[in-house]
Amino acid sequence: MSLVMLGSVIVAIHTYVRDLDAVLILRPTEIAKAHETDPTFNETYKMGHANISSYLIGMSLGYFIYEWQKKKIDSRQYSKLRLLFFLYTPMLVALILSGAVFYRDGPRYPRHIRAICAAFYKTAPGGLVAIFVAGLVLKLENVYRKVLEWDIWVIPSRLNYSIYLIHYPFLIVYINMQNSLVHMSYLHLIATSVVITIISFIFAIPLYLLVEAPFSSILNTVQLKKTAIKQNDSEGRKKTK
Repeated sequence: MSLVMLGSVIVAIHTYVRDLDAVLILRPTEIAKAHETDPTFNETYKMGHANISSYLIGMSLGYFIYEWQKKKIDSRQYSKLRLLFFLYTPMLVALILSGAVFYRDGPRYPRHIRAICAAFYKTAPGGLVAIFVAGLVLKLENVYRKVLEWDIWVIPSRLNYSIYLIHYPFLIVYINMQNSLVHMSYLHLIATSVVITIISFIFAIPLYLLVEAPFSSILNTVQLKKTAIKQNDSEGRKKTK
């Protein structure tokens, strides 16, 4: 916990000293050049030290689940915590929408306010995801878990890395294709996200079949051969002794 707080403090200090924004404030037309022009993106979204708190939360979650399963703790005694999982989606939506307060036509918020909010926005999402994952692994609830255990998610999970690689270039292409003013609204943003997601899925299928899957198969084969060679060497040494 102390290290997580330290990671949050680092983000707050960096935001305060460099006079950065609490969240990434970009208009759709600026997304394509964010890596070149936006200091908040370059200094608190790309830098490793600015994401320490999320890294630590993820690693702590792994150790927590390992110890929990090792001690064979009965998760039913924590059934009262199910309310947290029913509130998970509303809390996540509220967290995302709360960043809209920084998108305003007016003076920027005071530097210390932005620093505190930056630390919060770097830690809170990681904490929510950790709670959600812990509840799924330890089977503390049966609503989200049953939905996420459907076999239909097998295909998207395999395409996940390919989609991650290609969705951003498609977004940049879409933005650069705009040659007229667009009225921005939540409906427009949702429609754009859905279209980009569908296109990314379509193009991820051949990328997975022609690139990722063959290379993964080759790497697995090489790894199996190395393991077999090590086992043969160890068995040969034992026989020699």
